[in-house]
Amino acid sequence: MSLFYLAIQFLTIKKNSIYSTFYLKPYVKGFIENPKYYFKDITTKKVNDLDILLMTQGWSRYDWTDVFKGPPGQFYEFENGIDLEGTIYSKGVTSEEKLLVSFPDGRSRYLDILENRFLIQKNFPVKGETLDFTLIVKNGKLAKPNIGLNMKLGAIPDEIDTIWKEKVEFEEENSSKIGNAPDLISSDNTISLNEVTVVENKIKTTVESNVFVPKYLKGKMTEVTEDIEFSFPLITDIIASRGYYVREELSFGSIDRLIIRARTVQSFLSGNALPVPVIYLNGARLSTLDILYRMPTSEVESFLIDKTGAGEGARGSGGVIRIYTRRLPRDYNDQYGKDENVFKYELKEGFEPVKKFYTPKYTSYLSNEFENFGTIHWVPELKTDENGVATFKILNTLQNNINFYIEGMGTDGSLISAEQNLVID
Repeated sequence: MSLFYLAIQFLTIKKNSIYSTFYLKPYVKGFIENPKYYFKDITTKKVNDLDILLMTQGWSRYDWTDVFKGPPGQFYEFENGIDLEGTIYSKGVTSEEKLLVSFPDGRSRYLDILENRFLIQKNFPVKGETLDFTLIVKNGKLAKPNIGLNMKLGAIPDEIDTIWKEKVEFEEENSSKIGNAPDLISSDNTISLNEVTVVENKIKTTVESNVFVPKYLKGKMTEVTEDIEFSFPLITDIIASRGYYVREELSFGSIDRLIIRARTVQSFLSGNALPVPVIYLNGARLSTLDILYRMPTSEVESFLIDKTGAGEGARGSGGVIRIYTRRLPRDYNDQYGKDENVFKYELKEGFEPVKKFYTPKYTSYLSNEFENFGTIHWVPELKTDENGVATFKILNTLQNNINFYIEGMGTDGSLISAEQNLVID
């Protein structure tokens, strides 16, 4: 599925295009009279003109000493998302309890608690959004915690290493303190204790009791066990283990954080391109896979991966994947809906939210000023169907000559720039 950014305007002279914005403006110091000129109807003369422009106004330069010494060293790890470090200020909270966080997009996640602290890794918080927290105590009861959050940028230390450094007390070699290591040989005055079994009440749901899973699928679903959670920490790990190509993290020119493809072409309809599997989450077909990015397997109740794509017709050439997340406790809706069990935390910092495009209210749609500078509509995220067709509506300004400026990126990161003129008789 392709994603396009559309600006629909009248016959205004649009000097910049997505090509000049990405490939030229960052490398030139001064003013460029007509940037779009170098990327439209390219000729030998335009190539020479671009070469002269970059030589006279370009600021890029190379230090040949650095080039011949080899690639530069990497001093910092690539950062992806923002980590939220939280502290629970409520008294009596132990590591045996769980913290449930609900995100604005409807997802929920169970968080482990270690000494009244928790961590939400690789998140993309939006300024002004609200996170809902509730504490799951003994017997599945819910309580309202008191939460504080800090944003942390940079690499997260290994959890085991952190616990080790906090818990272990190192002794000097000359220390006279006697260690508490147990003897390997039992003394005569020891007492043998009976075996002790520790039992943990774990919230668990089953496929059989899940009313959202159709009956014809219940016998085919694979239920997530603790062994699966340990072997495959992320749901994408499971998908990759079943023979799919999985690419995570943003790359240059790409707008998707997660891409999943079949490794073989199974239908002549897809040509040489690797087909995309049809993926359902809780019965709803996903148009974008961002919701599955870094999703822990512990949040998944069951899954089905069918590489034959049975029941999906031609669009199932890449197979079909069905994922069902874990449901909340039975009394969750009764308890969680009450404000006394929910702590709401508003994010003061984060990414800027997507703002709605404001179309000015022009005094006249027939003036020369509007014809030269007016904008009718702008669609920032126009999504097409599997056939490449998308529909949208614009205001009828009684014009019979309109320019469409179509710019954006394809799923492979390629840039798209086109102009279409519409004449209405």
